[in-house]
Amino acid sequence: MVTNRINNAQAASYTENDPNGNFTVTTTNGNGVALVSNAQTREDGGTNNNNVVFNGTTYNLPPGYAMLQALERTAARVLSPKGTQLNIMPSRLFVRKGHAAKFRIKEILAAHKAGKLPETFSNDGSGLGLDYELIELPQMTSSNQVFAVDPNYINDRTGLQYKESQKINLEGPNVVFKTSEIQYKSTTQFALGVKDYRGVFDTTGLSV
Repeated sequence: MVTNRINNAQAASYTENDPNGNFTVTTTNGNGVALVSNAQTREDGGTNNNNVVFNGTTYNLPPGYAMLQALERTAARVLSPKGTQLNIMPSRLFVRKGHAAKFRIKEILAAHKAGKLPETFSNDGSGLGLDYELIELPQMTSSNQVFAVDPNYINDRTGLQYKESQKINLEGPNVVFKTSEIQYKSTTQFALGVKDYRGVFDTTGLSV
């Protein structure tokens, strides 16, 4: 369920399911738009912030060197609630385990860490400024999506939030006399949501 928030980062809502059936999850945060959007309103009323990977011309670039450049460009342009410059560094990347984005990003980062310019025979060095960490999630559904966060923005004020009001509680056993069936029941109470989009970025890998 947590990863589905990543899978649907740019959607305002999506359908989730559990043993009781299907239900709609609304993902809009306090400013009325999705977790990742080019219409993130600012508290000071200034021009909207954008946290969709964007190179100035194209949104949602496919995995590759140009995408990582665009990611750093996008992060550098996100302003604070007062309209001042921030120092957001989205160095933690989430991709689908064993699929296209994972392999492409690993190839790019190998060249980057060696100080070489990825995807070319040029003698220039890599222009990327971050020390990236790649995390593979088997629950991600898109082969091309790259979801990025700044680890410094993983806190109780920004990004995705998980609140647990009751930890997993096991009740039972209850033994049915007639059948000798042993019954258990477990319950938990929690909420998933988002507080502030800053520090979170996404590309579907489908250029627009």
